[in-house]
Amino acid sequence: MLGQILELNIFGIEIRISSEESPVIRDLERDFLFFKTDGAGGARKRIDLAIHMEAFDRSSLPELQSIGLTPRNYFYGEGDLLYADYFGKAFTVYDRRMRNMDVYTKSRSMAYEIVYLFVLSQAGIHLDSIGMHRVHGLGFGYRGSGALLLLPSGGGKSTHAFKLLKNPEVKILSEDSPVLDRACQMHPFPMRIGINPEEIGESVSPDHVRTIERMEFPPKTVIDFSWFRDRIETEAIKLNMIFIGKRFLGRHSRIRRAGCLKGFRALLTKLVIGIGLYQGLEYLMHRGLWSAVNLMPYFFRRLRLAMKLSWRVPIYFCEMGSDIDLNIQTLVGFLESREDASR
Repeated sequence: MLGQILELNIFGIEIRISSEESPVIRDLERDFLFFKTDGAGGARKRIDLAIHMEAFDRSSLPELQSIGLTPRNYFYGEGDLLYADYFGKAFTVYDRRMRNMDVYTKSRSMAYEIVYLFVLSQAGIHLDSIGMHRVHGLGFGYRGSGALLLLPSGGGKSTHAFKLLKNPEVKILSEDSPVLDRACQMHPFPMRIGINPEEIGESVSPDHVRTIERMEFPPKTVIDFSWFRDRIETEAIKLNMIFIGKRFLGRHSRIRRAGCLKGFRALLTKLVIGIGLYQGLEYLMHRGLWSAVNLMPYFFRRLRLAMKLSWRVPIYFCEMGSDIDLNIQTLVGFLESREDASR
């Protein structure tokens, strides 16, 4: 019996995670605290994940040829079952029909990361199915006006989010993947903030900071959601501005208008294709060509939304130099000037 349980409700999909290892559950809870529930929501869709801190008994496995490879694993498919072998360090069995997954590993860090990424992938699939889509960017509100800053992975979204939180007029929706709907509204999807530990200073208690070991990348220092939970924009807000980040050397910092085509090209990568977002392809591709065909409506929904946003929402280039404080000053000053002009 797996004694530790975490119940999540992410935009109507319930995810139940169980394990005998409380540290793994606690770390997942720190990430998904915004979506934690008591399990009594009555959502129609539910996924069960069980974490077993032990090696998987491979003696009864069928003889299957690999049907795919990612930097994390080989995966094998048989009917509704998908097996993922993390190069001998972990093993998962996912039953698509029953909507449950068992994770086997002796490594706490691998158990944590496998489940963390799986939850993100299932949340993304569910959001697409209800006409809502994650976008890779920093989503925040300034005096109730929604803004989206598009930057590549490692481009400074988290650092700018951390700096923006020093302004009492700013509320964060997500530092990495806010959710957009057909009405061009932005919904919160807050989790942790990944940041260089040298930038944290004394403003954040050590109780809210931890370092995460990762399979593909170097360790990552993160600030827990609980540290900034009172600075979250908890309701959907209208998206009023989109900023396309451009990095510069030196103290260069300015904002200038970008055309619809430039905005569409940026949204094509960050929203339609979803570069920078974990899409969980290893849990989809085993269904073959038919799976890809089934996903085409989602692609076209994202494409339509990108076209609508690039046409309806003002889009700007945000030219950002190495002085982050100056970048924040320029961005906030622009937001204030826009608000004054609309009065």
